[in-house]
Amino acid sequence: MSRADDLAKAIADTRRQANEVEARISRILTMPSGAPRRRAMALAESERAEFAKEIARLRKMQKGAAPKPTQPDAPAPRAQSAGREKGEKWRPSSCDVTKLPPQRGGWKELSFSRHDVAAFEARDREAIEQARRRIAQSESQDLFCPVPEIVHELSPGSLAVYAYVTLDGKRTHVGTLAAQADTLDGERVFVTKSADIEEYGVLADCPGIGRKMYERAAEVACASGGRIVGSRLRSVFSEKFWKRQITRKRATCRGSTAEVFGAPLDRLREALEDGRITVPQFVQLTCNVGPRPSANLWPCEYVPLSRGACPTPPAKHVDLSGLKGRGRYRLTTASRRR
Repeated sequence: MSRADDLAKAIADTRRQANEVEARISRILTMPSGAPRRRAMALAESERAEFAKEIARLRKMQKGAAPKPTQPDAPAPRAQSAGREKGEKWRPSSCDVTKLPPQRGGWKELSFSRHDVAAFEARDREAIEQARRRIAQSESQDLFCPVPEIVHELSPGSLAVYAYVTLDGKRTHVGTLAAQADTLDGERVFVTKSADIEEYGVLADCPGIGRKMYERAAEVACASGGRIVGSRLRSVFSEKFWKRQITRKRATCRGSTAEVFGAPLDRLREALEDGRITVPQFVQLTCNVGPRPSANLWPCEYVPLSRGACPTPPAKHVDLSGLKGRGRYRLTTASRRR
């Protein structure tokens, strides 16, 4: 095994340990307020910071172990055989992905100095030109995203949903949505705990993949006699999803407030800084984030999906009516035959 392979394995192992700390933080937040919770949170936050430093150190070593790869073209529509499913139509983002905004929504993770903006845009000149060409191409012809494969694992204590796509003939893991079994008002539920993304670039170019993962989680939870629930520690992306479900009366607000989970924005910023994603991809992924809430708290401690949004036999149909259009989720789907 080469040094580059060793470093990649070390990064993956460290990231897994960091994810375990994130899961522990989620559990700590369910503890009653008081000194024990504060001590446990302080220890967990310290461990999370150490893992973040170690990942940054390993990435720097990784950069020195191999020449920096050139940025690939944005995924183009692949040749489709007659009658083969094409996947969802690709549409340009509602944001201008050819420019890096200096700030967005008051989030410090999305704030950049003029020097940073100029440096990242200069580094990603080719990717920005590719994005311009792709947008222009979409005006004259339909472009489609690769068809994702969504699978799940259900156990008495947890639910996990995995997304894969075929890229260059290889089955590639894109991300995982994990939920933990619990009870809410005496009812069986699955509380969402984490969304681990492996391929930010794929998710940026085809944002519907994230929506399909939530759809499958909703279907499986309902079929097992439960429901999915937004947890009391939510990222800006998760909050956007659940807020829309409340607006559409497909979810309800329980309790007072939830805490903001900032790690996903931190990871996106790191991915932009070390070149794993380009300016167009970063802007796409952060296009419609809402503003940072006051006191760093979201309204609603928990957000359970309404029972009426579950499929009703014999027609298995989940209607999560949601963010349709450019760079948003469209959460209406018919259950797949399995």
